[in-house]
Amino acid sequence: MATLAEILDNKTDDLNKDLRRAFRPLSAPVDISDTPIEALTILVNLTDRVIEQKDLLDRKKCKDKLRDEKWWADCFRTVKYRQSHNPKFPDIRANGVIRAAPVGHLPPFMLSSSKLPQNSWAYANDSGQVNKSCFLTSEFIWNGDVLCLGQLLTELEHPLWNVLRKLGCYVKTAKYISKELALIPPLEINTSLVRNYLAQISLPNDEDSYISLSPVASQSMQEDCYQVLSEHCRFSAITRFSRATNMGTLAMSCGGKFKMIRSLPPIEKYQHHHLDSVNWLTKRSVRAIRDYTESSVWVISPNKLALRKKSIIEDIKIMLSQWLRTTPTHEEKLDIRKLTERFNVDLAKTEFANRYAYDPLLTQLIYNCIGSIIHSPPQDAPKCEGNDDKYLLLPNLRISGASAMNTSVSIGIPSMMAFYGFVHAFQRNVQTANPNFKIESFAVCIHNIHVENRGLTREWVPNTKGQITAPATRDDWQCDVAVSLILRCSHYSQLIPRDFIRLLPGRIARGKVTVSISDIKHLGRCLSLADAIKAIPVETGRWLSLNNEVTLNSIQDVIDELKNNRLQTVSCIGYQLLEPPCEKRGSLHGYKHAFVETILGIIKLLAISKNTNPDQYFWQYHYSKQGPILLLKSISDETS
Repeated sequence: MATLAEILDNKTDDLNKDLRRAFRPLSAPVDISDTPIEALTILVNLTDRVIEQKDLLDRKKCKDKLRDEKWWADCFRTVKYRQSHNPKFPDIRANGVIRAAPVGHLPPFMLSSSKLPQNSWAYANDSGQVNKSCFLTSEFIWNGDVLCLGQLLTELEHPLWNVLRKLGCYVKTAKYISKELALIPPLEINTSLVRNYLAQISLPNDEDSYISLSPVASQSMQEDCYQVLSEHCRFSAITRFSRATNMGTLAMSCGGKFKMIRSLPPIEKYQHHHLDSVNWLTKRSVRAIRDYTESSVWVISPNKLALRKKSIIEDIKIMLSQWLRTTPTHEEKLDIRKLTERFNVDLAKTEFANRYAYDPLLTQLIYNCIGSIIHSPPQDAPKCEGNDDKYLLLPNLRISGASAMNTSVSIGIPSMMAFYGFVHAFQRNVQTANPNFKIESFAVCIHNIHVENRGLTREWVPNTKGQITAPATRDDWQCDVAVSLILRCSHYSQLIPRDFIRLLPGRIARGKVTVSISDIKHLGRCLSLADAIKAIPVETGRWLSLNNEVTLNSIQDVIDELKNNRLQTVSCIGYQLLEPPCEKRGSLHGYKHAFVETILGIIKLLAISKNTNPDQYFWQYHYSKQGPILLLKSISDETS
């Protein structure tokens, strides 16, 4: 944390540049507690055009402005448009005021601005007032708290008013501005849906109806993402917007070049299932063996060490359970010592873990674990086939031109909510022929994906002033992806492929959906889960699961998790409400409307084996008090 005094004492060739950077949104806030006179002088002079900012410490120019009523009026108008969520991202033609806190609390494995400090709120409305907004909306540290003058000057007795009066502000001006600032609510949503360029989506609610939602970008999340990715270029992608000043001071500070998380593992290199073979030695089990043998030299607290070793031992027990199922029947009568010897022999024959065979500490652990597994009551292993469930296969769907910007801070696979929207639209289409049909959950397998920037240069059009001008352009991240969906459904009546394909929705995440002629024969049939997985014509790919073991409190936690496991990515798994849904003029289909923020989650990419629990990769939709959320069946009941 830097102080303003340190910046002023620092010998630099361009002090004005350093001072401008100190009070911009994307910089860490500076402490002005010891230098309030210099800080307020700088903030006042920052309201000039940049070309006129010759000396930001000029007291005379500062005094002239503080005695100018028009200047005060221009600065005061900007406080209303200090936004927590920017309605002008990504379309600068939108307008409104959104200064809100997300509703409720999220589980540890989800991330939104509700877990970040309520600061980094920047001005966003009119490009002509971005400099004027510096005075009352720029954030700094005052007595240990991150605040702006628009918040502090609501109290007439605040010490900073005394400083402003010393710099030349009239007493009557102080009384009037303080009174007017106090009338501005700290939280406010005042954004019209009529003739506004705000996207709306509809999703089911808990009242057997639908709600209309408008996702908006959190400026706190965007700033946190920008600062973290400045040190992690490998996970960074630049998204450019022209006319950044129209989007607000945060966009202006980065020149319209937003840094977003981009992580795409090489999905097409791997097989998506191993149902025909049992592989007890997986990457996860090798990692568990390695961690256990190295745990004696870890420098962590005893409590953390115990928790970490407990998780590692559970992974080793899972590996041993799978290994015991591969042993011949007559081997089951062997005692624990002979089984331990047999395991070390098998481990020594492996290519990746043979160096851990016959390790004394590991051998003792294997002996104890095999004993606990053998003497524990038998449990039915999870089977791929559902008991009475019916599964529909949508194989090798080709999606072209789908949106790859799944949240306002990440790029990669399409949003998980987009896949749910496709599945729900398909359910509604089938219900026209079969009213009782219902999809309980769904699984997604991505076979291959290609992401690229396809921002287009638009034609010149008349603007609001009647002039022919070039419109603002922005990067548009799109992806071409091949996916297969498996739907767990009930009350399904057989449909012939011709009728089935007619009921398929035509789009996912704005991308066009097509089915190849050779795959049409697989449509409409009801299969067991194992048969549905084996019937997928493409052998490579990965199934999408959710990492619910991670704790996400900031973007840094997301990057750390992506670095630890390369077979992971990020996506939108829900929306968090910024307000209770209510009736609004202009809402989609007349539903109740609410502004929301995307919820970011870590998506695991896994392959299915005979021992994989289907609840680990089947997704279910839930509408909670926080908003609509997608969860795995294995964790949906607990989290809900």
